Amino acid sequence: MTIYTETNILLLCDNCVTLERAMKYIYLMILSLFTLGLSSEVSKSSLFDELDAVTLIADDRSVYSRCPISSAGCLTASADGNLTIYIKESLSSSYKDVSLFGLLFDAFQYQENGDISNLKTCRMKLTYARSNKYREITNLLRDEC
Repeated sequence: MTIYTETNILLLCDNCVTLERAMKYIYLMILSLFTLGLSSEVSKSSLFDELDAVTLIADDRSVYSRCPISSAGCLTASADGNLTIYIKESLSSSYKDVSLFGLLFDAFQYQENGDISNLKTCRMKLTYARSNKYREITNLLRDEC
């Protein structure tokens, strides 16, 4: 078996595998394990305790005027850095629960990294919905993530 290396490509003659592709699978496995482990330890209340100066407003009109169309809610940052979560009041309790968890996780990511990963949020919401036995939401998120 001959091994060739050239510009981050590892070529094994029998199984042509790129180093980049192998790293992608390893990254996805680690991310999945991290997400499953983190979401089992994080509840809404403990996540909210970790956040600094986040205001929660549950009001349908505010969501319609400040958030993207057809969203359950959104996270906004003011010029002075204060974060506000807007969420619809009219949502079912399970949908509101999962949506609020996702928005809290977005706020957490934003405060920790200055950025929000939609994929991480989606996977966290999926795991949260599964752990709370919200089957309908779990099925919807499984297709989305």
